Formats: sequence, C-alpha cells, structure tokens
Amino acid sequence: MNAADALSPIALLATIWLLVAGLVAMMAHLLWPLVARRSRVWSPRVRARRLAALAVAPAAIPTFTLGLCVLPGVLGLLSGRGDHCPIHLDHPHLCLFHASVALSLPLALGLLLFSLLLLFRGRQALRWVALARRDRRRLDAATTRHCIRQVRLTRSTIPFALTGGWIRPRVWLSTALFDALPAARREIVIAHERAHAERRDPLLWAVASTCAGLHLPGTRQALLASLRLAAEQDCDERAAARVGDRLEVAETLLFVERLMRGRNVDSLSGPHVALTGSTVPQRVRSLLTARPDDPTVLPLPLVCAGLALLAGAGAGSLHHAAEHLLE
Repeated sequence: MNAADALSPIALLATIWLLVAGLVAMMAHLLWPLVARRSRVWSPRVRARRLAALAVAPAAIPTFTLGLCVLPGVLGLLSGRGDHCPIHLDHPHLCLFHASVALSLPLALGLLLFSLLLLFRGRQALRWVALARRDRRRLDAATTRHCIRQVRLTRSTIPFALTGGWIRPRVWLSTALFDALPAARREIVIAHERAHAERRDPLLWAVASTCAGLHLPGTRQALLASLRLAAEQDCDERAAARVGDRLEVAETLLFVERLMRGRNVDSLSGPHVALTGSTVPQRVRSLLTARPDDPTVLPLPLVCAGLALLAGAGAGSLHHAAEHLLE
C-alpha cells in the first residue's frame, strides 16, 4: 500500500467531519435567535447544560457520528472476525483501514484543513493547560492556610475569589477579600465558589471555549456569553439555597463588586472562574425575581449510559446508512 492509499481513508473521514461540523455550525447560527429567546424562561441550571451542549455540538456531533460509523470495522479487526469492506466493493466505505476512494485533490485539501484546525485548537488547549498550571503554582505559593475543604486563603492586597483546576477544582480567596467580608457574606462567597467547583466550571469553560471555535464568530460570542451568565446564575442559586436567602446573595454580589471595582487579577490569565464581572447586574435581577422551576430530568450519567448503549446497538445500521448516503 502506497502513501496515497494509506491516507485516503483518513482524508475521507476528515473531509466528512469538516462538512458535518460546518453543517452543525450553520444550523446553530440560524437557530440561535430562537434559542436565545426561548432560553430566557429556562432555569439557570437547565440553560447552562443546554448551552454547553450547543457550544460543543460542532465538534461532538461529527466526532460521535463518525466514531460510530468506523466502530464496526474496528471491532471486527480487533475481534478477529474481520469486517465487511472487502466484501462490498461497490461503494465507498467509512473505514480507517481500507482505501475505498482515491486520494483526490478535494480530499487532500480536506485533510490539510482538518489537520490545521486540529493543530490550532490543540495549541489553544495546551496553552490553557500551561496557564492553569502556572496560575495554580502562583496561588498555592501565596496560600497561607485552608479555610475549609477545597478553599484556600491566599495573601493578596487585591480582593478576589477564584475557582480553578480541572480534575480537582480549588477555590482561592484573597486575604483582602476575606478580611473585608462579614462572616455571613463570607459564607455566601465561599458557597458560590464551591458551587463552581462542584460544577467543574473551569473544565467546562475550557472545553466549551475550545469547541465553540467552530461556530460562526457572532454566534460563538453570544453563545459563550450566555453560557457564562447561566453558570454564574446557577452558582448564585446554589449559594442562595445553602444560606436560605436570595436577597442576601444579591447584596453580597453588589458588596463584592464595589470592593473590586476598577481592580482585577492582571497576573492571572488562566481559565479561572471569578466571582464578579460584567454579569453582576443581570445576576442581581435574576436573584430578585422568581426562580423558574427545574424540570424533572434523568441524571446525566444515566442519560449518557443509555445513549451509549443505543448508539452501540445501532452502530452497524448507521454505518451502512452513512456509506450509502456517501455513495
């Protein structure tokens, strides 16, 4: 097998991946005004989940679909049963191992574009990892003690509260903010930041921002802004549920915002989640209005497990349908 034959199946899959990703991004762009309007009545928790799914859709849908398409052939080779590609030579195959079409110029360009996209997004992800590690070392080096589990008190004259870390999120609270807060408001700030840690928002934000790069620019900016607001509002609601007072949470946000006005953590550029920012007015209004009820939904792990079982059972049918559509 020459180099062209070896690259042909990969180029075919890469080109189809780009086409499906572009189609998903275009559909998201067309549907975004409707989604933005409808999402206003969703609770923050539901809105954050759905917007996060939409943010990763251009990367997740083609990856998941093509993964299912090549699954039968991969399992066939690994199990020793072989696969059906050599039997059905009358149409192209979505396969990692068999060259069913020639490496034409469009496929070569598709492979090149996919490689460049993967390189660019991969570099961004690695940069975020490096920034997160650097900032974590800086914050840990300035840590004086632990307030409570996952919460670290950090020496600083700048008032801030940050949540960072992807696998085991941590909360850093500056000594300036800790000393300026009354005990009741300190509890609210810690409850809000711990909610970010429970939601794993630093990891969510890194993944969503990386994958959302496939959306059209206007849609990407609006989607990520709405996702950040929804995540902050959900953490506000969780903090309010812990302390039992939505009004006190709103007053605490305004109190901390006044403390931090005109000051920011310039030396920290990693994917952290901060307590305040441009979303504070909307968050306060949300806390002062009635909270929408969360619909009854199945637990996310159970939903993922069910989808995985259904997808595995239907992988063969999807494989054949995709190949005939390609033909």
